[in-house]
Amino acid sequence: MVAVGLVGVVVLAGIGLKVRGDREAARLHAEATRVVTAFLQAWSAGDAAGSARAVDPAGAVAAQQLLSATRAQLHTTGTAYVLAGPVSSTRRPGAAYRATVQVAGLGTAAWTGWVPLTRVGAGWRVAFTPAVVHPALVAGGRFAYVRDRPARGRLLTAGGESLTVDADLSGNLRGRVATAKAGPELPAGAIAGDDVGVSGLERALNSTLAGRAGGSLTVLDPAGRPAAAVLSTNKTDGADLRTTLDLRTQQAGEAALAGVAQAGALVAIDTTTGRVLAAVNHPSGGFGRALAGKGPPGSTFKIVTSAAALIAGVPPATTLDCSATTTVNGRSFKNAENEAPGPIGWQQAFAQSCNTWFVRLQAKVPLATLVSTAALFGFASDADPATAEQQAAGVLPIASFGGSYPTPRDRAQAAGQSIGQDLVLASPLQMASVAAAVADGTWRRPVVVGSATVTHPLPPGVAGTLRSFMAAVPGPGGTAAKAGLPPGTFGKTGTAETAASNADPKLTDSWFVAYRGTVAFAVEVDRAGFGADVAAPAAARFLRALG
Repeated sequence: MVAVGLVGVVVLAGIGLKVRGDREAARLHAEATRVVTAFLQAWSAGDAAGSARAVDPAGAVAAQQLLSATRAQLHTTGTAYVLAGPVSSTRRPGAAYRATVQVAGLGTAAWTGWVPLTRVGAGWRVAFTPAVVHPALVAGGRFAYVRDRPARGRLLTAGGESLTVDADLSGNLRGRVATAKAGPELPAGAIAGDDVGVSGLERALNSTLAGRAGGSLTVLDPAGRPAAAVLSTNKTDGADLRTTLDLRTQQAGEAALAGVAQAGALVAIDTTTGRVLAAVNHPSGGFGRALAGKGPPGSTFKIVTSAAALIAGVPPATTLDCSATTTVNGRSFKNAENEAPGPIGWQQAFAQSCNTWFVRLQAKVPLATLVSTAALFGFASDADPATAEQQAAGVLPIASFGGSYPTPRDRAQAAGQSIGQDLVLASPLQMASVAAAVADGTWRRPVVVGSATVTHPLPPGVAGTLRSFMAAVPGPGGTAAKAGLPPGTFGKTGTAETAASNADPKLTDSWFVAYRGTVAFAVEVDRAGFGADVAAPAAARFLRALG
């Protein structure tokens, strides 16, 4: 019985030792996992001092110095060092890791490495050597970063000429290229010192024009010889991009405005595609009024008001009174020169631009139809979030403005907006697109690169009737009869009241929108008086130059 008792004691003691051994092994494994994890997390965050705290004290200072130095050598913009397998605390203490390093201006480098551990006191520490950073790195070695910058592509006209051949196109539409500075505004793939587009199409299309840099990241041995390739990419030069602009059309527009004393703009659009053919700012190098100008379009907006009435079912043969004045909700409206021919038809009212006739016309159209028709022609409305978003972003990928037609709060405001006043705003670009829609039967959001992606077909019969109205404007008795417009011109004059004209009635903005053949255009001249006196003759010069 005694012998049996001794055996039991021995067995129990053995079990106790095993339990304590298992607990110690578990503790050491947990400690190993904690140390490796802490080292990798600090390394990923670029915290060399934090990483060094997980290193064997004998090598901590050297580890911190090397981790700091190699981070700079890697030209990294982001790092991730994560466990690539289980942590071992027995035969080969340590763990494999996976490195993912974002290398500035080159791309992503990746490799697998090993973090070795050594016992220090009752725990573990990283047994740091240069090979921890990269398996091929040894004492005295380093990373070598080489970057090969690509050639920048050019912006071209539709005919292949550089936009730099025309000062206006080069200044306002093309935009500017500058040397990039470090910061959050750097385009993807760029680094400080690169040439990047900072305005206009150079900025909007930078990713294509800039191309992609090439280069390499290599581990060098102490003698400066390549030991391992970490990352290698070939550069891709930037591509030349053809815009929709036509140099001959641009120069015709510039010549047409050359003799105008006031500031102005001309935009021409291809009626079948929505492609912008010309964007003329006068004087050249102005603030970009052709594409980003914002003002009341005056009577040129009667094109849209007429479309709304036709869509609402008002017969084209409608006759209304063109009196010298009329009143809506206590607000008075008058004709430009107090014309009062009495009851006249729609085409005559359009040709002679009778304000009071159109004030009466809008009363026959539901407010919702006025709003939806304006949206059909690309005018933003507070009732149309999608169109409002388009307005906020601009109609082009550069500084631009389309048109704005807020929902009228009452019939008095609707009356004012029916003749292109009150809160209606448009750019020459927008009004050129309106003329193009009449010519083709479909409104297209204008483009300067590629093809139109937003299109609105006009309801059947609307465009044909509007064409007959616009044909009468340059004809006998029309407001543009004396402008010298060539045959085949369909247009509409506009005289827009502004803050300046409130002080001096002669300082109205002069407008003319039209199309001839497949070219639609808008001319706007600031504070120049009647559309028939300045904008329409400039349009005639433009068309004659085109031939």
